[in-house]
Amino acid sequence: MKILIVGGGVGGLALAGCLRKRGIKNVTLIERAPEFHHIGFLIGLWGNGRTIMKYLQIDRITEKSGYEVSEESIKNKKGGLLKTFSLILGKKLDMTVTIPRADLHEGLLTLLSETNVRFNTTIKSLAQQKGNVDVVFNNDSKENFDLIIGADGTHSSVREKIFGAGFLKSYGWSVWAYWLPENFKYPPQPTGLLGDGKSIFILPSHNSSTATFIARTDFNKGLNTSDHRVNLQKIFVEFGDFAVDVLKFAPDSSAIWHDEIMHVGMPLWYKGRVVLIGDAQHAVSPIVGMGSSMAMEDAYVLAEELSRNLNNIDLALYKYSERRKVRMKRFLRLVNRMDTWMRATGLLVFFRDYMTPFMPNSYFTGIISELLKSKI
Repeated sequence: MKILIVGGGVGGLALAGCLRKRGIKNVTLIERAPEFHHIGFLIGLWGNGRTIMKYLQIDRITEKSGYEVSEESIKNKKGGLLKTFSLILGKKLDMTVTIPRADLHEGLLTLLSETNVRFNTTIKSLAQQKGNVDVVFNNDSKENFDLIIGADGTHSSVREKIFGAGFLKSYGWSVWAYWLPENFKYPPQPTGLLGDGKSIFILPSHNSSTATFIARTDFNKGLNTSDHRVNLQKIFVEFGDFAVDVLKFAPDSSAIWHDEIMHVGMPLWYKGRVVLIGDAQHAVSPIVGMGSSMAMEDAYVLAEELSRNLNNIDLALYKYSERRKVRMKRFLRLVNRMDTWMRATGLLVFFRDYMTPFMPNSYFTGIISELLKSKI
């Protein structure tokens, strides 16, 4: 079986490791960059992601760099506490941790010893044949593979080449993020301030933290400067509590990451001998912070089904998609619930802020607990 993985992010690297673990060789991974870049901010790694890391025997990364979080606090925009809920979801479940994405990526790179890695490489065209795929790369070289795996993220070129355009859609929200200095006295546990169509989150780690700002995209209108720091100060001017210091410590605009939040609405997981994993198939709102964990789940399940059905790739892809559909349906329930609550606007803000203190913890953590306890 000759396999091509497109994309060297969390999902693609985890898949290379899972295939190696299953004894599946002849794997090529292509990456558009000239080298692997350790970029990004802090990410959440839930128990399901930690389970995959243990399976791949790279959980030492989590033990070294992971910062365990036992609870999360949510406040109104001025800092009044609305709810603190526990993230300890069961004795048999690993603690949720925050970890620099760069450290997670570094650990995953150790899994590539038997993988043929090609940098500066993209796909110019894909042509499905009966039982295989013809690939033309950006240097005009041609090659044939039994299976192509699109692990190339939200803006997946593999998805567009095989399934067409129109699956990538805007949430109508913008996001900004930056590292806070080490001397910033950040909260010891994840904390969020919720306003009307706006929110600010602090994600802590051992010696640093990241600030994330989310606001409806229409709040960007009328701003006459491209300076992200100035924009944030204008958009979030009414926020109090730690937001005042967070904005005061904002770095130069070049150090502030800014993007529009997108999601992928894909009904299919594969077509012929091309299959999608991670954000290429199911990019969703980052509000739950489980994107990396779900991508690693995809990698684990796909490698497992391929190893069980080495002589029937079509059956392996069908079983992979059926298993992931069930899992993602549960996950999307969680994402939609949290999105509706976190990003309320108008009169719903008053209702949210009034009702939240009286709501049971299970409203926030019940679906997560159910998801993490169920079989991957």
